[in-house]
This record gives sequence, structure tokens and C-alpha cells, in this order.
Amino acid sequence: MKILVLISVLFSTSLLAEEKNIFTVLDIPDEFSKAKTIYPKYINVFGLHIFASKKVRDKKIIHAANILAEYLDNDEDGMPDNQLVHEHLLKWKACLLMSKNNNAWERDYEIFWNIYGGRCRAQSLYDLETNPGGGKFDASLEEILHLITGSGYASAYPNELGYKRSLLTYAMDRARGGKFLTIPKKYPKEAWYSYDDRTCSYECMAAEYIYWALTSYLGAQKKRRNEISHEWRAFTKEKLIKMDPHVTKLITNPKFKFPTKLPDGHYNASVNAYKTFVSSIKEYVPKEGEVCDWIILEAYPEYLNDLPSINFHSAFYVVVGDDERCEYGFYWDTDRSLEDVIKDAKADCNQYRLKEKIKGECKPYDVNKEIVWDAEES
Repeated sequence: MKILVLISVLFSTSLLAEEKNIFTVLDIPDEFSKAKTIYPKYINVFGLHIFASKKVRDKKIIHAANILAEYLDNDEDGMPDNQLVHEHLLKWKACLLMSKNNNAWERDYEIFWNIYGGRCRAQSLYDLETNPGGGKFDASLEEILHLITGSGYASAYPNELGYKRSLLTYAMDRARGGKFLTIPKKYPKEAWYSYDDRTCSYECMAAEYIYWALTSYLGAQKKRRNEISHEWRAFTKEKLIKMDPHVTKLITNPKFKFPTKLPDGHYNASVNAYKTFVSSIKEYVPKEGEVCDWIILEAYPEYLNDLPSINFHSAFYVVVGDDERCEYGFYWDTDRSLEDVIKDAKADCNQYRLKEKIKGECKPYDVNKEIVWDAEES
């Protein structure tokens, strides 16, 4: 397991939606702009951040987003199955940091930490270990689950699923053949969980244990016997039920609403249902219709520079699509009425909206050099 670390982040969520794939790789939000050279790529899932470096392929980021969404919303109705777990993930500001490999991640994380410092629990995931398609084992099934169980389940249910003293650690002690706060020189012969990474603490052992148990129950480990039997022997659902009834009882308890099917990287919730839920957690969602940076930093200043100094009417319109793509249009004139100028500016914006097939409404950003966007959105 890669250890959970603390990072101070301000939260934002983008309402991400395309008809065939809810999640789209976006630019890092403005509040993290100081880290843009480290993690320029970004997706938000149910209020949780995924940051990725430029060397992480987009398909890997989108795959990770789908795995996270499937774990949280296993029945794919557009909202997290366990609201309490989701609330704890938001409380801890859980986030995923994706880099090319371990060496790159350590470098990227150190820079990110130095910029933002503090209070969010982050989990690492590497491009090289994220494997959509089933050809190799997909480590996103492990690392993303660590994020959810550590910042979600363990926090929401400390007596049952906590990593220090709980029903989970009681079951783990049985699976290891005794209570070992550190890695023993040799595990008892009867142990079926014998993880031997000496950098792993007791809490780390608990995180690994619930990962092995849940993913074995869901079928992720059934073909990995030769690869994993040195540390985990209950690698099928049937073996887990027989060898470890205590943890089986925990992960199948309807109170906890653990996933009942293994994520496959295809989150098939309704776009509208997903967006409806995300809109209900507005404290983690930026105001809809936030104008794309490139328009404000490039197109709008150029438009202002071209305006006459006196005796004119002008309007600048912007459309922000459901998929966060933007376009703009404008018009100014020294003779025509303001009403006509506004009409032509909106028509200019709509021309490019239709050309780029952006789903959204062209709205006024500036009228007569006065920004009206905030008033329009409020």
C-alpha cells in the first residue's frame, strides 16, 4: 500500500458530463493554479479530486475516475451508496494524485505539498500500474479502494472498520495468526494473511487486509493465486467465506453498503442523475458557468483593446458547455442601438457554439465594458 498523506487543498468540483462518458479530463482548477506545472490534469468525482501529471495518459485518468465512481456508486443510480462514507471522504478532502511512476510521484508530491501543505488525505496511483482492459492486474482497484476505506469507512465506522482497534482488526489478528503490531519474523503456519512489508504499520496492515478481503469476495483475485499466495491465501469468494467468516460478515453487512460487484472502469449512471447529486453538494462545487481561463486571459483583453474610446455600444457573450468547453462572441458599433448590438453579439456567440457543438446557452459577460456575468449567474 502507498501510505495516505496529508495535503491542504481547497475544494472544487466540475460538473462533468458527456453523453457517453460522464468524466472528462480538465485543466487543474484556478485554486490550484500554483501546482499547474505539476498536476495540470484534473477530474472531480462526487466532490473528490483526481490530480494528474502531464505524463499520465488521459485514458488512465478517466479510467481511475470511473473506478472511483463505481466503488462509491456501485448500483450506478447517480449517488454514493453510503452517504455517511461519502461525507467522511469529503470531510477529509480525500484526493488521488496520479504520476507516471513511483519516482515521479515522490517528486511531484513533494512539490505539491510544499505549495499547499496540510489537511487532505491523498492516495497515490501511477500511470504504469493503471491497466484498463483486463490484460494485466489493474492496481487502481487497490489504490482507489485504499482511499475509500481509509478516509471513508474507517473514519465513518471506527468501532467496526477502524484501523486501530475494531471488529476489522480483530478479524485481521485471527487471519494473521495473532496480534502483531509489527511484522513477525515468521507468521504462524495457520495464518492466511501474511503481508511482509516491514515498512507497513499495524494500521497499514488493516488497510491491506480489507482490500484483500473485499476484492477477493468480488472476484478480483481468483486468477492471481501464484502471484499473491505468499501473503494472501483466501483469494476467492468461496475460500474467503470458509477461511474468514468474521471479515466476510463485515463486508456483507448491509449497514456498511460495501460494493457488491467489482468495478470494471465503465460507470454507467445517468448523466442527469449524477449531475443532480453533484449539484446538491454545492459547497464542494464551483459556481456553474465559470468562464474558461483562455477567454478571460486572452480573448476578452484583446476585445477590450479593439474597442473605440468613446461613443459606442458593445457586448461580449460567452457559452460554457456541459463538458466545460467554452466559446465566445461579441459585437460593437458606434451608430446602432444597444439592443441591436446585444442581439448581434449573442448571434456571434451562437454561431461558434453551433460550430463547435457546445451544449449550453450564450450569456452576456460584458455589456458596454461592464462585466455582468456574476449578475447573470446569481
